[in-house]
Amino acid sequence: MRKDFFENIRIAWRSLRGQKLRTVLTVLIIGLGIMALVGIFAATDNFKQKIIQEFSFMGANTYTIQSVNSDGKNRAGKSIRRFERISYQETQEFKKRFEYGDVISISAFQNGIATFKYKSEKTNPNVRVVAGDENYLNSSGYKLSKGRNISIADNLIGSRVVILGNDVVKKIFINNENPINKFVLLGTEKYKVIGVLEPKGNSFGFSGDNMAIMPLGTYKLNYATQTSWYSISVVVDDPQQLQDSFEKATGMFRIIRGDRPGDEQSFRVNKSDSIANDVIKITSVIRIVAIFIAIITLFGAGIGLMNIMLVSVSERTREIGLRKSVGATNKKILNQFLFESVVIGQLGGLVGIILGLGLAALSGAFFGAFVFPWPWIIVAIIVCVIVAILSGIYPARKAAKLDPIESLRHE
Repeated sequence: MRKDFFENIRIAWRSLRGQKLRTVLTVLIIGLGIMALVGIFAATDNFKQKIIQEFSFMGANTYTIQSVNSDGKNRAGKSIRRFERISYQETQEFKKRFEYGDVISISAFQNGIATFKYKSEKTNPNVRVVAGDENYLNSSGYKLSKGRNISIADNLIGSRVVILGNDVVKKIFINNENPINKFVLLGTEKYKVIGVLEPKGNSFGFSGDNMAIMPLGTYKLNYATQTSWYSISVVVDDPQQLQDSFEKATGMFRIIRGDRPGDEQSFRVNKSDSIANDVIKITSVIRIVAIFIAIITLFGAGIGLMNIMLVSVSERTREIGLRKSVGATNKKILNQFLFESVVIGQLGGLVGIILGLGLAALSGAFFGAFVFPWPWIIVAIIVCVIVAILSGIYPARKAAKLDPIESLRHE
């Protein structure tokens, strides 16, 4: 049986070499289908891995209370009722009264077009400035590489101090100068650098290091307006208590906001992984598209493969008759042509896997996260075998049923 196996492989390979153009075209068509299957699925896996990496630093035990979008639309673009933004006083009342969170942080977004300057060096006017209290680092996932955190006293007196992101430090402290206790200009105001954040890298083309953090009290004294956005982050030490804390926080903040029973909620509460889960759901749509492309392409490849096998049967009719006349059984003829079909399918699968891995590597470089697509490679091999067998069974049966005498008369 082993001898027959290798003999069939040898005959199949010889036959394919005699039909190079048709073989190459069929292999390429199959390869495109497998590339879509492996490449797109691997890219979505890389995308999911990046999302998980980006949000995992916040942990599975964090949720945030935020204002409803002020433009009267939700994230889906549907019209919703307008509500007042969460005020500083409301955040402080919640922080004072809520007892079901281990860490409660208040923050505000200052602006996204700030410029920092040190001596003659300055950043581009695109630094994101966040105002946070003494708990902001614990709730946001940022860590200090050097220096100290914002203190309670900094918030109370509105100290002009700042924690800089790694990109900002590299831009204005060009000679590896220690930025701690140095004074930088934010616009026209002097701020003392008290800390530097650990690098976080880029996320989908945006740097997580091109930012700065100032005390919330400083923001309140110098920059806050009636349209300022404040948010509350709650970190629960025990993830099993997250849902209970989440519900209690929602109920308490409804009271603080004056939402009556039965009324629409005037704020939104998001768990740390809710946005990640929403984004990951998009990948299911991408995968459906990938499956559709792969099915259409492989269907065309299957037709092409069946055609090349039928042509092969027609061109080798005398050969089939000769083999039968010297003792080859119908089963051996059937196996021979099935082997040829499977060999073409696996060649196409190999080409598709190589191209798919190329797409996977490119997406991994873009997202900054790479998951080797072993499952999809295995699926691709199995799919190629199935397509090859389904496409080759009819030509193989046709070859096996040929009458040897009539076949030898064939011109």
